[in-house]
Amino acid sequence: MLKTRKRYFIHPGIQGSVAVRLIAQWALFVGATCAVSLGLQLLLEPLASWPDRLAQLRTSVGAFAIVSLCLVPILVRDAIRFSHRFVGPIVRLQSELRKTDEVTELRPVKLRQNDFWQDLADDYNDLVDRLQASQREAEFQRSAAMNTSTSKNGEHP
Repeated sequence: MLKTRKRYFIHPGIQGSVAVRLIAQWALFVGATCAVSLGLQLLLEPLASWPDRLAQLRTSVGAFAIVSLCLVPILVRDAIRFSHRFVGPIVRLQSELRKTDEVTELRPVKLRQNDFWQDLADDYNDLVDRLQASQREAEFQRSAAMNTSTSKNGEHP
């Protein structure tokens, strides 16, 4: 059974970019909403003074801006948690590939059920199976060659 996730922010480069992008899109949305609201005010009340327009803009958009600002941390947290489903498997595969220099025994990778990249993990696991079969075959041939050479020398194993 796979352990539950303890950390969700595991790759600052990718997940940080997702969070920054989400915040930038939110700011663009709020800016566009303010611009549309101001444009409507200009069309509906063309003779109103600017202080009156700004007061009306604060009233009409202020509550929206405050509520949407309160939603930003929730949206960013959700984006980071969601991005873990595609960042986590890649980090895990990268970790296993880096271990190949240190460990002679490769291990298959099992991802969580709702993670993305299941097909990539399957391909990696197929590669591990082929490499292990190749290692077993090479070991068998090496053992057979040693047995053959010891029998030729008159020695018995």
